Amino acid sequence: LAQVFFFFQQCVMMAMSHMTRAVAPQSFARLVTTRRLVAHHSPGVRKFFVGAAGVSSGVGLLACNAAVLAKESTKPFTMAETLHDMSTFQGRLMHMFDLIDPRRLLLSEEEIRADQKLVQEFQRTGTLPSRSGQQLTDEEMWAARMTVDTCIHAPTDTVLFAPGRMAAFTPANVPICCGMLFAQSTPSVVFWQFVNQTYNAVNNYVNRASAVVETGPLLQSYTVAVVVACSVALGAKKLVNAVPALQRLGLVVPYFAVCCAGSCNIAFMRSSEWMGEGVAIFALDGTPLGQSVKAGQQAVLDTIKSRGLFLPIFPLLIPPLSFLLLPSNIVLEICVVTVSIGVGLPIALALLPTTMEFDVTTLEPEFHDKRDRSGSKVSKAVANKGL
Repeated sequence: LAQVFFFFQQCVMMAMSHMTRAVAPQSFARLVTTRRLVAHHSPGVRKFFVGAAGVSSGVGLLACNAAVLAKESTKPFTMAETLHDMSTFQGRLMHMFDLIDPRRLLLSEEEIRADQKLVQEFQRTGTLPSRSGQQLTDEEMWAARMTVDTCIHAPTDTVLFAPGRMAAFTPANVPICCGMLFAQSTPSVVFWQFVNQTYNAVNNYVNRASAVVETGPLLQSYTVAVVVACSVALGAKKLVNAVPALQRLGLVVPYFAVCCAGSCNIAFMRSSEWMGEGVAIFALDGTPLGQSVKAGQQAVLDTIKSRGLFLPIFPLLIPPLSFLLLPSNIVLEICVVTVSIGVGLPIALALLPTTMEFDVTTLEPEFHDKRDRSGSKVSKAVANKGL
């Protein structure tokens, strides 16, 4: 992938060199800004090549870096820890790239179950299993484990509904984000906001942590998210149209609508964590300490910051701002949206660690005198933030 993007970049640079050869033998940076180049070529042509060079360079470097990191991070297979170091942003980022790999949408149920059997065999024997008379490598076992983790619902041992898997996030959100960005009429705005929140509800249900889920809170959060998204989108659109000074803010209307709806969705879906029973917290040695509402409030707040506010920046804010610099080309605009989603989701999910650490003095009084398995007084506690 890195080679493809770098090859495209070289083609772009060669085209730029050909365009400017008749002007003057100046440096590339000066050629982009000289008036002679401005007069020699149309703004649309210049913006296309400059934008294409920038996009291909950035994506090429990202793909190259990801490939190198993935290669270097291969280690002996184990079920006790993850392939990548989840305590670092780099490790979490690589893990999230694995999590949303769309190639797993092509796996059949038979292939998924076959990988599950390999993992189960390793758990029984503690040694790498064999396939067709040949022992599997650590890399193959890590791939099998990731397939099991992303394609099988652990509490029910069922294969996840394909459109709801994290692997479908980018393919599913490209048309949805394009629809929200390009929607002009009121029916189209309402339709795409409705589709977006419907997909979010499906994704949340498929990737739920429990074996069963209460339909009441799920439908309530879904209804609230749809109403908020449509209301904000339509209200902001009318305000922008009514006040000429706010015309440029029309670009960020979809972003604000999704932020408001997404934040409400998270808050309602996880209301029991921040205003009910809280979340489970543990000592550093794994000793269960109980349920903490204060820890739940921090978990929901961090999730809103990463998924509700930060994630929509990539598919709904960066593309419309990029469109101002790029020529009007639907294919190029869709490519920008695709890259923004594919890169933005892993960054947003990796922004904060999935495991939160607290000083027990910041939690409820009943945790201040808790002791771990060794009998030592607990000073630090951890909890799972969730995605």
